[in-house]
Amino acid sequence: MTSVSDLRQRIHEKSHKYPVFDSVRREGRDHNKFYGATDTLVAVSDALAQFDGMKRKPTLLECYGFLQVLYVAQDAVKILSESVGLGDWKYGRPTSCLARIRDLRNRVCGHPAHSSKTSKEYEISSSFIDRESISAYGFSAVIYYEKRWEEVEINFQKLSSQNEKGLYDQMIQIEGQMDSMHAQFLTEMRGNEKVSKFLDGYSYALSKLSFDPVNDCEGVRPKMSAPRLKSYMGDLIDVFCRIQTRKDLIDRAKEIIAGVDWYMRLLEKYESRPGTLYKLNLVYDGLAKGIDSLVDEVRSLRGDRN
Repeated sequence: MTSVSDLRQRIHEKSHKYPVFDSVRREGRDHNKFYGATDTLVAVSDALAQFDGMKRKPTLLECYGFLQVLYVAQDAVKILSESVGLGDWKYGRPTSCLARIRDLRNRVCGHPAHSSKTSKEYEISSSFIDRESISAYGFSAVIYYEKRWEEVEINFQKLSSQNEKGLYDQMIQIEGQMDSMHAQFLTEMRGNEKVSKFLDGYSYALSKLSFDPVNDCEGVRPKMSAPRLKSYMGDLIDVFCRIQTRKDLIDRAKEIIAGVDWYMRLLEKYESRPGTLYKLNLVYDGLAKGIDSLVDEVRSLRGDRN
């Protein structure tokens, strides 16, 4: 059965695979929240694994830590939800197992003041853990209010499973949201006229940029092709800026524009300086490789390549 840990791994991998979740596009607050939350879930999984099949009696500190780890796991999923636009998630219904676990943690670990923030009745309480009840399977805690008290049994495996189930359901929603965002991004990229224009025309424009001293000694074709290539690059820069993708793609498009300008300056000096043809060919080869590499990146953004 798929676990929260498995889902965390899938979500983490998709964040690197899906262009819409490019780290630069999501730099700053959302980026830090997303990866901070996924890292926390790894730590939580490692911590809870220590209680799975524990053979010894845990310490009092470990008992408090168990409840705290469940609470932190919920907060990590909450932060993860917010980072993908699902900020309305409130740990499930007030009567859900997640809400119950949060209330237990607040009352048992967060005593005495304001330990009932997740409680519908908002009763102030304090508590203590019965040291004699601690075993490899769980422990008992006594929660006392102003006019009453109650004893609660905390079973490590049962409470961990309940927390896992509640978080699993929300992690499925998070993954679904990421898939939807990815699909929408691909639709927008595939329907972008500037991107399609570049992919349809770059090869022809690049071939015409190549200088042929025998059949086109005046460089008419390169002079006509250079503005077109620069226009394609300008369009790509506009697209890259709009979708806030990796800055290196913007820089590479700008470098190609600079390369075309350099190529044309060399072409102007062709007749007056020996060896210029060699330099022209070198610059052209560099431009061709740079454009081909950029084409691969653009196709990847459109989902045309795996």
